[in-house]
Amino acid sequence: MFAIQTLGHAMSPSLAGFTPSASTQFGVTMSQLSAGTLLMVLLAWFIGILIGGTVAMAVSGRRKWTAWTVAVILFVLAALTMVMIPHPVWMMAGAVMATIAGGAMSTRLVR
Repeated sequence: MFAIQTLGHAMSPSLAGFTPSASTQFGVTMSQLSAGTLLMVLLAWFIGILIGGTVAMAVSGRRKWTAWTVAVILFVLAALTMVMIPHPVWMMAGAVMATIAGGAMSTRLVR
């Protein structure tokens, strides 16, 4: 997930004066990020859920609930991020879709 998000941030131009420790700047920063950068974050969340769920199922003896547990945990973390840092509405909807798609696909990869 980190590698994909880092790649997405590399696609975005530098944000002059941005200080990660200043939480008040995050709302402004999110509005300055390109749609491509934000899509890379959604892709990272999806792949994290897909791989995490697949590994969980493989380790647990193909129990589907383990894949969905990974999906729910990562969704909760994404939701907390979206509550703390304002995100576009389309990205919030994308997080729900990435969770459902990643969880469903991970249950089908391990047989």
